[in-house]
Amino acid sequence: MTSNVNSTVNNTTSLERVVFRVVFPALYSLLFAGGLLLNCLAVWIFFQIRSRSSFILYLRNIAVADLLMTLTFPLYVVAEAQLGPPTLQPVVCRYSSVLFYTSMYVSILFLGLLSLDRYLKIVRPFGESCFTATPSLAPSRLACGSAWQPCRYPTPF
Repeated sequence: MTSNVNSTVNNTTSLERVVFRVVFPALYSLLFAGGLLLNCLAVWIFFQIRSRSSFILYLRNIAVADLLMTLTFPLYVVAEAQLGPPTLQPVVCRYSSVLFYTSMYVSILFLGLLSLDRYLKIVRPFGESCFTATPSLAPSRLACGSAWQPCRYPTPF
């Protein structure tokens, strides 16, 4: 009975080891390759558009935040496959996780700003509100700058 339990525990730990050292790094590598390609394409496309609309401004910022989030995946691959030095795991855990989640929340903020902008354009189509009355992008740029503030001073603790 005891050897049966020990073999089950050993099989579980070897299976977990395979999952963490092989499967997760392979998935992270696929996510990184696809994400890097598509996010670079999105950034290139959105920065080629010569538009002075808040919609394009928000889409540019979403693409940059997503690209920043994608760039953390190689660190996860190296850490999960245990290819780097033992000191890499705390660095990945603290700093790249903070960068990953901060850029994810910044993307969510931009999606919220984009939704607010679309709502205001539907409710007030002729720019009667103070947020959309100005033809300049100043309110949208101020909102974008405010949304990026968590990335300036992230805390890894």
